[in-house]
Amino acid sequence: MKKSDVKKLGKLVKTAWWMLLLRGIAFLILGLLFLWRPLETTSLLIWIWGLYLLVDGVFSTVFAIKHHAKLKKWGLLLLQGLLGIIVGLVALFKPVFFTAIAELTILLLIGVALIVLGVLQILATIEFRSWSMFIGAVVLILLGILYFAQPVFSAMIFIYLVGGLMVIGGLACLWYAFQLERIARRIK
Repeated sequence: MKKSDVKKLGKLVKTAWWMLLLRGIAFLILGLLFLWRPLETTSLLIWIWGLYLLVDGVFSTVFAIKHHAKLKKWGLLLLQGLLGIIVGLVALFKPVFFTAIAELTILLLIGVALIVLGVLQILATIEFRSWSMFIGAVVLILLGILYFAQPVFSAMIFIYLVGGLMVIGGLACLWYAFQLERIARRIK
């Protein structure tokens, strides 16, 4: 490897390690917030997303109206903008309502996916004649049914799962960041 390549790699590693460190800290804080205050954290994220949708909707609407003569499908852009404004306002002023709808939708999709995966795995069990696959398929189907039967309980499990995964991801980012920092010191 050329000396110039080593310098470029060193600069990349020096930049990457602190960016990974910041990402790890952010994931860790957000994950701990999800575990400590799950409903408030979810509402805050919905509020931030709603603010984004509102601002984007306003800009899209203004752009569509201002440039409607130049755009063939300005009506679609206008519709997108107006929907963004409406959804953004609902998310900003009714974050708990919006959170419930968003989580319910996600949970229903997960429930359907678990049931479909379970059924497909049962069909695969016929081919492989595996009791462990069959038991796993039944567990998937039962979890899918649980998501439908107990949506509030499933929502809380989902939030805690997201929080736990964010904590694990944050810790992994921190570990890798310090590994990269150690490498960056050696490259000098």
